[in-house]
Amino acid sequence: MFIPSFGFFLTYKYSGAEDLRNKVYSPLNADLDKMQASISANNMGNFFSGNVLTSLKQSGDFSRIPKSLQREISTLYDDEGQLQGNIGPIVELVEREISQRVEAVRSERGDREWSLEASARIRAQEEQKPGISSFSSFTTSHSARSRAIDVRDPSHPVFAGAGGPEFEINDWLTYPESLKKVDPLFGDDDYLYFDARDVWYYQITRSDLSKKATTLKDFLEPVHVALMKDADFKNLQTREPEILQRIVALKTKIAERMESPKRLSDLFD
Repeated sequence: MFIPSFGFFLTYKYSGAEDLRNKVYSPLNADLDKMQASISANNMGNFFSGNVLTSLKQSGDFSRIPKSLQREISTLYDDEGQLQGNIGPIVELVEREISQRVEAVRSERGDREWSLEASARIRAQEEQKPGISSFSSFTTSHSARSRAIDVRDPSHPVFAGAGGPEFEINDWLTYPESLKKVDPLFGDDDYLYFDARDVWYYQITRSDLSKKATTLKDFLEPVHVALMKDADFKNLQTREPEILQRIVALKTKIAERMESPKRLSDLFD
């Protein structure tokens, strides 16, 4: 009785195991990495598609894994989709709050004038330095846009236009700690960007703040207050850490399944 049972176990454990690993668990493992990166970024340009799960369900391969694991995966994907749905409304709220405050301290004409002046200062500073460099210090410590490079003389490219740090959703989530990180990066010849689009009413300069005798903290504070009252923002604050923890836990389970795709206990699940 023992030998036939053991033979059945071995047959079940290894029959189709490699196919299950390659078709289901490996793609899911890679997809969970993408989901984790997307949630952590909180960026409209880095949305998670979830196409792997859709394809597995359409092919029928998803039904080959235990039902309890199916439910856990499906629920996580659904919850991630709802969390992702918060990003658009938050971006819109930030755009509206920021633009009305920017318009109170600067104008499109003023932006053009400041840009020309800053470009002249940046170019003059660069031309005094020896050699050639394309290094941007912003990218090593915080999300930012590099300064524009003039390559009209290919043998001697030179920085010739403002760049600067970006204040993103993650910065609003970690405010006011984020202010301590961004403030030192925001120089006199830099923009502080609040949106992916490069338009004057979504960015400010130190000069703008100085003209209104205000600080960066005073400028940001009302926007943060508005966000703290917003349902989408509060949901993102609350649910994101929990969903990230669930991703880590599920990745551990999927990794174990990649090592051993089939278990005898699956027959009873």
